[in-house]
Amino acid sequence: MAVTQREGTRYKKITINMNSPLTGCTLSGSLSHPAHDFSAVSSSLLYQAKALGIAQENDSELLGSENLAFDFITPKTSAVRCQISRWQDVANTTAVTENTMQAACGLMSVHGRASGKVQALGVDYISTLSAVLALQGGIAGSIAQLRGLGVSNSHVSMSAAGLLAMGQYIAGATAEEMPERLLPDDIKHPRCPPFVSKDGVIFELETLSPEPWQKFWAEIGVTSLLAGK
Repeated sequence: MAVTQREGTRYKKITINMNSPLTGCTLSGSLSHPAHDFSAVSSSLLYQAKALGIAQENDSELLGSENLAFDFITPKTSAVRCQISRWQDVANTTAVTENTMQAACGLMSVHGRASGKVQALGVDYISTLSAVLALQGGIAGSIAQLRGLGVSNSHVSMSAAGLLAMGQYIAGATAEEMPERLLPDDIKHPRCPPFVSKDGVIFELETLSPEPWQKFWAEIGVTSLLAGK
C-alpha cells in the first residue's frame, strides 16, 4: 500500500507492505484443471485464494477426481481435505450446469416472481457460493485443529449450497400456518425492480422487516397503500 508522508514542508510517497490475511496458507489440489461443470467453482476459489494471500499448488493425487477436491494447509495445522460434489450424495456424479442447479434448487422460481416466469440469475451464483462455503470449511477445520479437535475433512455440495441460499423461502413455503404461495405466475406486478428514480438512478428495494420501512413512509406523509406499490 502506498501512502504519503509529510516531512516538514515536503511530502514523500512511501510503500508499506501489508500481508494478506491468510499469507502462508496453501490450497493444494486440481483447481486448475477441473471437470467442466466445476470450472466456475474452481475459478471463484482461485480468485478468493489470491485475494486472501493463499498460495496455490497442483496435486496430481487430486487430478481426475469425479468431484472437486483440494487440501487447505496452514503452517500450524495438518491438511484439511475439502471436497465439493455436485449433489449431496457424493456418489451421484450426474453432470450439472449453473442453470440446471438453479432450477433444481428453486432459485429460478423465486427470481422469476418479479417477471412472472421462471428466470435464471445472470451470474454463477451457486458456483460462487459453493466455493465460498468450501473455503470456509477448510478454514473452520484448521481452527478446530488449533482448538484440539481432530477435524481432517469437510464436504459441501452445490445442491446444498443452493438450498442454503433458498432457506428463508423454503421456510415460508412450508410453514404450517399460512404458507407462502408465490409462484411466478401467481404475481402480477407490472412495476418490478430494478426501478429508476426521477433523477435517473437505478435502484432496488428490499426489506425483511417491514415495520421500520412503513414508519419511514408514514413520517413523510406517504400512505401504506401507496408505499406498497
